[in-house]
Amino acid sequence: MPKLPAFVDRKDDLDSWLLRFERFATTSGWLKESWCTSLSALLTGRALEAFCRLSETEATDYDGAKKVLQKRYNLTEDGYRQRFRTCSPEERENPSMFIVRLKTYLERWMKLAKAPHTYEALRLVYERAIPRLKSG
Repeated sequence: MPKLPAFVDRKDDLDSWLLRFERFATTSGWLKESWCTSLSALLTGRALEAFCRLSETEATDYDGAKKVLQKRYNLTEDGYRQRFRTCSPEERENPSMFIVRLKTYLERWMKLAKAPHTYEALRLVYERAIPRLKSG
């Protein structure tokens, strides 16, 4: 079985890395209660610092630990809104890859805003963000 690589701070995208970790853990049949043990062994840099600041109880709750890590890396409603609004194609990224990345940012923004996937919900989420755009 392939070995799961460690998360490398400032090199890897935490969001993509966590998705890979969760898929690997699920397909490997790991019990979710043990995910934090493996997670802690694979973190580096700011992610490891954030994890180490959790209480012993918090450090055994994968979903809670994941939220702390996401917040540390600004993978929040505002973070995805900013990514969506400032996104531009990366070097060697073809148009279809860019569209998928843009769509992912929008979907994560909508999910974290707890908005249904409708045009009306998108409009409301966008309008709700306008005051924040003007202030920052």
